[in-house]
Formats: sequence, structure tokens, C-alpha cells
Amino acid sequence: PLTANVSGDGASGATLTVTTSPGCGWEATVRNIDAPWIKLIGAELAGGEVATPRMVGALGDVNRRLAISATGSGTLTFAVGRNPGATPRTGTFLVAGQVVTVTQGGSSGLGAPVGSTMAMFRPSNGYMYLKNRLISDFADQDFFYGLAGDVPVAGDWDGDGVDTPGIYRNVNGAMTFFLINNNTGGFADVSFAFGAAGDIPVAGDWDGDGKVTVGVYRPSAQTFFLRNALGAGDPDLTVAIAGAEATDRPIAGRWTAGSVATGLGLYRPSTGQFFLKSGNASGAADATFTVTTAGTFVAAVAGDWTRQGFATVGVVTRIGDTIQFQLRSANASGGADIRVNYGVPGDVPLIGNWDGQPKPPPASVP
Repeated sequence: PLTANVSGDGASGATLTVTTSPGCGWEATVRNIDAPWIKLIGAELAGGEVATPRMVGALGDVNRRLAISATGSGTLTFAVGRNPGATPRTGTFLVAGQVVTVTQGGSSGLGAPVGSTMAMFRPSNGYMYLKNRLISDFADQDFFYGLAGDVPVAGDWDGDGVDTPGIYRNVNGAMTFFLINNNTGGFADVSFAFGAAGDIPVAGDWDGDGKVTVGVYRPSAQTFFLRNALGAGDPDLTVAIAGAEATDRPIAGRWTAGSVATGLGLYRPSTGQFFLKSGNASGAADATFTVTTAGTFVAAVAGDWTRQGFATVGVVTRIGDTIQFQLRSANASGGADIRVNYGVPGDVPLIGNWDGQPKPPPASVP
């Protein structure tokens, strides 16, 4: 059997030697049954050629996957994300028809921040388009998960250090979450009803127990209703930010370095104001500031854009036919520090870390 052992802190350049005859083709792939915290980087072949990952399989095929295809002997490079827990874990991927088992030790602490990037859900075709860097470029990975009318949400549902998507769907009048634990597609791993029609989904670790769960913001009541478990039930927390308005849009993030719980926030498109709350109890916002943007409002977002160890805000806008992420590096008034063009009109943004790897610096457009 093929095995690899890595530390709990992860590995950005683990290698595996593939030995075969010069004309023999092979493929390395991360399937939807494999660990999403394992990422294929590339393969250097005996003749000096370099093979890079690409999406394989027809659009809409549940077996569509990220793969490296090569011919002849070579060295495969793969990365392993940081283990967020102290317990060792194992995962698999496939090389030349053989299963490779990766055993990773537990981690000793929080470690260095890994950062956040963006994704888009396209209701017109039901696809998720993921980026592994804040850069104006094509998707690094795409897969089918969702239908027109679904509202996307993202989080690390199973605690493996990799964010994956979910959708919020009206099923015969019952607002239902469908959450998946991989970034290659397939069927939901967890589904349950929570909330009411008109609610907007959010995700975070509301009680600081290390587990990401979901919640909803109800514009008609200007109130957040949060669950501390991935299952149906009554809200565990009910939070209203003083002065909220029905047209405000919800966001969530850890607003201060070292915070164990995810905080909440609202964005007011009419004024450009953000209202952030670090503690999940009703009351006045802990921070209020205005972000100057260009273009027509699409969505408010939050993430750790530059690996500071805390989330800052951003606004996604449409400028002509361009969708632009206009991101702040501080939760304070001002214009965008980072601008990234990504997506097409009609797309719905998501924020996360889709491979568990530390993010390179953003590449901003003028």
C-alpha cells in the first residue's frame, strides 16, 4: 500500500514518486470520497515536463474531479492542510489506480492564520466556482451543487480545516440547509430545517467550541437566530443589533485577533455603513464605520484577506459587466485596500478557505 506521513502543521510540498514505462499514462486525482484537505500541486516528469491540475469530467457529472494526467515516470507534489485538532487523522487520494493513504499527526495549537479567498455560486447552472487566491483569474475548481433559487453559505462543517459549501433551500415551505463536506460535489452530508422563508443564512462558531454551525438573519425582525449544532431545533442564541434596518445585509466573522467565537455584523447599502458586534448578545454595535465603494451593490462579505488572524469586511459590486470584490484590511472607515475581479453578473459570493492551505498575498487590480 502507498502511504505518506505528515505533521499536524501540514505540508506544502510533500512528494510521491511514480515509476512507470515511458509511454504509460497515469492520473492522480482527489475524488469526492477523498479528504478535501489534500491538494494536488503538480507533477514533474522525467523529460522535464510539468503537469498541473485540471478539472476532469463533464459539466454536471457527480464524478467531475480535480486531476493531474501524465505519461511516464515523475514526481507528484501534493499539499496537506493544517490539522485543526489534536487528534491524528487519515485521508486518501488516488494515483495511477492505487489508493494513497495520508496519515497526519495532531496539531499543538491554533497555528498561523491561513487566510480567506472567494468563491461564486452561479444559480443559472448550479455550479460553485472556487478560487484559492485573491486574484482576478479563472476558477481553480468547480463543481455542481445547487439549483436556481438556492442561497449559498460556506463553513468548515466537519472540523477538518477546509471550508465547504452549503445551500439554503425552500423545500415545500420548510427552509432547509444542505451541507456538503467536500469541494468536488455530490450529495449533502448533513441536511436539516431551520428558519423561515425570507431568512438569510450565516455560518460561524457562535459559542467558541471550535465547531462551525449555521444561523439565519431575519430582515423582517432585524434579528439573528443562531444554532450551536448542525441540526433542527430552536435557536440557541437570538441577537439583535441596535438600530438595525430591514434592508441591512448580514455578515459574520471573528473581528478581533484571538477571538474564539464568531461575531456578527450588518451592512447598510444605502449609506455604506458596517455595524459589527463581537459578542453574540443583543445590544449596540461594537464598531461602526463607513466603507467607500464604486459600482452597484451585490453583497457584503467578511474574511481574513491578508492572514492577520481576524476578519475584515468587504463589499462586492458590479461595475458594468465586471464583478469586483472591494476589500478592507481594517475594520475602519475608508476605501478598498484590495480589489479583485471575479465572477459574472448574477453570481452569488461565498468566502472561505477551500483547500486548507495558507493563502498567498492578494493580487489587487487598480
